[in-house]
Amino acid sequence: MHESIERLIEVTDELFGQGQTRPLTIRSSLIFFTTWLAPRLGRFRRMHPHVKLRLPTNIWLEELDKESDMEIRYGMGDRPGVNCHRLTWDHLIPVCSPALLIAPIPLVSPNQLSEHTLLHVDGYNEGWAYWLNKTGFQNIDSSQGIHFDTLISALEVAKSGEGIVLGRSSLIKEMIATGQLVAPFEPKLPTCEAFYLVSSNRDVEHPHAELFQAWILDEVEQLKSTDNSFGMW
Repeated sequence: MHESIERLIEVTDELFGQGQTRPLTIRSSLIFFTTWLAPRLGRFRRMHPHVKLRLPTNIWLEELDKESDMEIRYGMGDRPGVNCHRLTWDHLIPVCSPALLIAPIPLVSPNQLSEHTLLHVDGYNEGWAYWLNKTGFQNIDSSQGIHFDTLISALEVAKSGEGIVLGRSSLIKEMIATGQLVAPFEPKLPTCEAFYLVSSNRDVEHPHAELFQAWILDEVEQLKSTDNSFGMW
């Protein structure tokens, strides 16, 4: 019993330090973390080396996680009783492996989508049915294909040449730049959904939450001002 208590104390100290502020916990979707947040995180750490971070990623429940200080969520940003700051202004862009452009029948028109596997991501309101209706290709069966619970899974399958996925422009920029994915069609629809930095209106806030919020919103503003293709790629 004594050894168990000693080990619990050691683990607690490892996580929180002795007399130190607990880590700032920011929960994010895996796709946003890997493609948007992770490449920029070093800048925050260099600016605020004293801030301890905890960065879990998972699929969401409807309610905010009580153990998280902030969350980065995808949706409409109309959640009552919480603070929401928009982080992305995306376009929906069909993307696939470059191999599909040099297949026996090259993919060059949305009319050919019926001959390919559509990759769907559950939880997104603006999916294939939305894109096909908005672009005038209602004749394509939007129900066929494979369903995934994360966009990162669908993108990996698309890279392997097994289908076509609707990418969000802020998340696929590097995949396009490095040639892992290509956009075979012109139509690109602006999204209504977006990623938001979300926090509750509770009275007790982590002392470092404001630092992170100010930093990530500044990153967004810099993207807007320096990237001429912001919102497209």
